Amino acid sequence: MGFIHCPNCSKAVSDQAQISACPNCCHPFRRTEWQKKTAEMETESRKAAERRKIEMKAAEQKHRDEEYKRKQADEASWRDFQESQKLGGNFSL
Repeated sequence: MGFIHCPNCSKAVSDQAQISACPNCCHPFRRTEWQKKTAEMETESRKAAERRKIEMKAAEQKHRDEEYKRKQADEASWRDFQESQKLGGNFSL
């Protein structure tokens, strides 16, 4: 059992309900029109989910890139410190 949505107010109604109009806004019930609205809403929902997935992947990649840069900077500072100690310099972190 699924739902179909009113094309006027988007109220969800059981697809097995015996109605002649939307119980919320009284828009006349025409099954094909209502099914079309439902299909449009499902398509938009899938597109939104795909956008969120892409945004999350981008955020994760950005976080990995930042962690990599931080690690590289830390390693460079440590190498510089070790080199200064070998040379007898006064290097401080």
